[in-house]
Amino acid sequence: MNPYLFLLIAFLAAAPYGVGAAETAFVIDKLLVGVHQEEDLTSAIMKVLPTGTKLEVVARKGEIAKIKDPDGVTGWVDAAYLMKSAPAADLLEQLKLDKQALADRVRALESSKATPGGPPAAVDALTNENTELKSQLSAQKLKNSELETTLADLRKNAPTTPGGGTVAAELQTANLELKEKLEQAQEAIEALRAQQPSSSPLDRIRAASSGTLNALLVLGIMLCMGFGGGLYLMDYLNRRRHGGFRV
Repeated sequence: MNPYLFLLIAFLAAAPYGVGAAETAFVIDKLLVGVHQEEDLTSAIMKVLPTGTKLEVVARKGEIAKIKDPDGVTGWVDAAYLMKSAPAADLLEQLKLDKQALADRVRALESSKATPGGPPAAVDALTNENTELKSQLSAQKLKNSELETTLADLRKNAPTTPGGGTVAAELQTANLELKEKLEQAQEAIEALRAQQPSSSPLDRIRAASSGTLNALLVLGIMLCMGFGGGLYLMDYLNRRRHGGFRV
């Protein structure tokens, strides 16, 4: 058999299998790094970390490095798998997220431009707030008007006391009541002094001086009470005259 013919037949027989078995493939960018328990890379692996894991480098010794992962696991890895910047896959994912956010923002702006008759949300919020403030202002004006009317009525009725008398008449009545109380206190002191037995002139002198001091003390207290009561009454009536304000 012709050797060239044999090679041609063999090539034709093998060609379909070679073409059918061929396919396109890419090397995956995912990498798993083993975290070793000891400083030796042949020691037991405690954990496997995927690509993009952020690590804290505790120490470096030649071609290996001691790291600490986000969970707090500490171990040794091959330093060749460590890099200072984030992997390209993570950066690409972040760029995709940023692009999506920008696209959403552009669509929102285009939507707002497409409806020129409708005000933006910020304008609506300001309009509602302005309307509410106007309502509060109107209510405040109405309340102020009511207070002014009440104040005018109080000023009009201030000179007359609830009993129908004038301010001077009420002060005079209060002073008369205080004088009556003072006279009653003096009478009580005299009655007590008369009931005390007098055994000697010295005792009578002591009793008289003690009674005089008591009378002066009671008199001073009553005068203070009368003065204070008069001031309080005048202040009260004065405030009523001026609508509750002290002048």
